[in-house]
Amino acid sequence: TTTTVFQFNAGLTNDDTDPIELLEFRWRWEAGGNWTNWSSDTLATHQYTSNGNKTVTLEARDQAGAVGTRSKTVSVTYNPAQTADFAGSLVPEMALLTGVVIR
Repeated sequence: TTTTVFQFNAGLTNDDTDPIELLEFRWRWEAGGNWTNWSSDTLATHQYTSNGNKTVTLEARDQAGAVGTRSKTVSVTYNPAQTADFAGSLVPEMALLTGVVIR
């Protein structure tokens, strides 16, 4: 098994009407998996227990209830020091979510 821990960052999400401080986020760590609870925190971490490609999905919701969704595939391999940041170089476009979040 792997003990890889990823950090995910939705901090560059934008909305046409609400500032990021008023948005809520939730994550699904694998396709077909359960969603996390809605939270105003833009940062999330998840520890995978198996290797492989995982489809991570982020949803953002504004005050009016409009929701935007974006998915990315993360490759999980055993490396205890590995960290992925959705706002970093591993998957930079995940953090932008332009045109995906709340229009």
